Amino acid sequence: MSNACRECRSISLRIFTLLVVAGFPWPCAMASVDEGLTESLLDESLRLGTRFLLTQQKPEGNFNYQVNLVTGELAGGESQVRQAGALWALSLIYRRNPEPEIQSAIERGLAFFEKHSESSSSGGKFIAYPGARVGDTGTLALVSLAIIDYIRGRTDEVVETRWRPLLDDYLLYLASLRTEEGLFLSSYDLQNGRGLGSPSPYFDGECLLAWTKAWRHMGYLDLEGKVWESAGAMHRDHVELALQNDPDSSETKGYFLWGCLSYHELFEADSEFSEEFGRRALDLANWMIDVHETLERTKNTAYAQEGILVSLKMARELGEEGLARKFQRVIEEGLFKLTTWQVGVSVQNDYLKSVSPVPEVVGGVMNSRKDPKLRVDVTQHQMHAVMLAREILYADRSID
Repeated sequence: MSNACRECRSISLRIFTLLVVAGFPWPCAMASVDEGLTESLLDESLRLGTRFLLTQQKPEGNFNYQVNLVTGELAGGESQVRQAGALWALSLIYRRNPEPEIQSAIERGLAFFEKHSESSSSGGKFIAYPGARVGDTGTLALVSLAIIDYIRGRTDEVVETRWRPLLDDYLLYLASLRTEEGLFLSSYDLQNGRGLGSPSPYFDGECLLAWTKAWRHMGYLDLEGKVWESAGAMHRDHVELALQNDPDSSETKGYFLWGCLSYHELFEADSEFSEEFGRRALDLANWMIDVHETLERTKNTAYAQEGILVSLKMARELGEEGLARKFQRVIEEGLFKLTTWQVGVSVQNDYLKSVSPVPEVVGGVMNSRKDPKLRVDVTQHQMHAVMLAREILYADRSID
């Protein structure tokens, strides 16, 4: 698409957005995408994506980070944070589909991170990922989220008895990385656990979501006040100040998903501050659509879909019907396009139809429409978006 075409499309999207917010219906001529994203397609996509995550897990519990879809060869690279994110995705999937194979994979993944955990002199435990030079705070946050949602997905106490002590240790150590301003140091020394680095919008948001879920769903009531303080500090730094410096800030982009997911939790908390954070999520979704122009991006933007989806839910509950229609339209167009980038799905794009993927990569999602490298985190984010879409767009059973 030429730059001129992109500009015209962007202007058209803004015009349609203004019409929808004003209460005008979407033109029938643009209804074809609505017919593309269906309940059955989302279910198919989730089945395939689950298969990919399970297939890419190594015997020791972590995952093949990146694989070539044509040759099946590992394509290099590594990311401890994205490894932890893939495990969290399996916990979220297990809450929806509590199948023994998924449970075994989660147990194997948690055992891997437990094996590579070290005690800190400041209290708790940190993760020393094999081969890493420093520890990433986001890794701790995401493994904590994996434990939280795994425990929430079980009806017996066996899992909680087994894994809550490790969660206690991780959350306690995360507290030692929290700054006076309410942000989190981005890394730590693997020898002594001492915090390092400046706060990161990604890791701050991941820590906020982990602490918020721990407070709301796991009984860590002592975190409540700190959660609200951190949410305010992060919004100020990663959204308000960042956008003053750059209207299309990469810092805000990094915080976007985790901020929206956290604000949704805060919105559901029924506090005097809940509506404020709900409306902040709506503002972030508008920014992602209108300023960051997520529909114009050529890389996988499932992270944007995740944040816009929970913002759609809050827009409905706040009575913002115009915004809800706007968000839903962007989700339907954007997530359908991304679904065509999934190996083996019934609506896969022309590039995937033209190649012959190896069987073990079926279900993986490309990072762009012709990129043969499948990263585990891309599939992770897209499967979370698929589950949220199934619940929010089609009133499927809630897994909150």
